[in-house]
Amino acid sequence: MGKSEKTTCRDAVECRDLSIGHRDGKPLFRHLDLTLPEGKVTSLLGVNGSGKSTLIKTICGFIPPAGGEIFIAGRPLHAYSREEMARTVGVVLTERSAEGGLTVYETVSLGRYPYTDFFGRMKPEDVDAVERALEETGITDKRDCYLSRMSDGERQKVMIAKALAQDCPIVVLDEPTAFLDVTARIKTMELLRRISRDGERAILVSTHDLDLALRMSDNLWIMSPKMGVIQGPVAEVVERNGLEYILGDDNAKYSDYLKI
Repeated sequence: MGKSEKTTCRDAVECRDLSIGHRDGKPLFRHLDLTLPEGKVTSLLGVNGSGKSTLIKTICGFIPPAGGEIFIAGRPLHAYSREEMARTVGVVLTERSAEGGLTVYETVSLGRYPYTDFFGRMKPEDVDAVERALEETGITDKRDCYLSRMSDGERQKVMIAKALAQDCPIVVLDEPTAFLDVTARIKTMELLRRISRDGERAILVSTHDLDLALRMSDNLWIMSPKMGVIQGPVAEVVERNGLEYILGDDNAKYSDYLKI
C-alpha cells in the first residue's frame, strides 16, 4: 500500500495503518500509510468509485476510520473538537454553492464562523482574515458581486477564499475543477500552487484531471481498488509506473502521456 515519502517538509496529515469504508460495509482499503506535507499540492487520483471521496471524508472527520489512526498536525484526529477541526482543516466540496444570494464578501466571511460569536459578529482580526483571503485569491474587486452572477471559475475562487478565511494550515478540495473549462481549471491549480507555497499550507486536491495533476502537483496519491494506493513526489511515481493504478494497464507508461 502507500509508503511514506522522504521529505524535509513537516507532515500536516499522517495516516497510519488506516482502513477506510462506510459504517455498514467492509473496508474499501486497509493498512494505508499516507503523508500530506505542508507547503505542497498533493493530487488524489483514481477512477470513479475508487474511494477518493471516502478517503477525503475520513481525513476531514466526516466519517470515522474503519481502522488505524489519522494525525492532523501531529495530534490524533479523535482528539480534535469540531471547532478545532474547523480552524485546522478547510474543506471545499464538489457540490455547486447554494449561496448565490450572497455577495462575495458575505460568502467569504462565512469562513470565519469558527472564530465568531453566536451571532456571527466579526472582530477586526476576522475582517483582516477575510480581506487577506480575497487578496490571495485575486477577487478583491469582486467583493460586492453576487455569486449568482459569477462564472463557475469565479465562484470556485470564492469558495477557496472562504476556506482560506478560516486560517487553516490544511485545505482539502474535492473535485474543485469539476465544472470548469480548461482555462479555469489551469488557473485554479495555479492558484492552489501559489497558496500552498506562500502560506506553507498543505493542499489535498481530489481530481480526475490526470494531465493537469501531473503537471501542476508536487505529490500524488493514486488509488486503485485492485492494486491499492501509491504515493510520492510526481517524478518518483512516474518512475514507479503508477499510471497503471488508474488504467489497470501493466504496459502503460507515463512517458506515453507526459514528458517530465
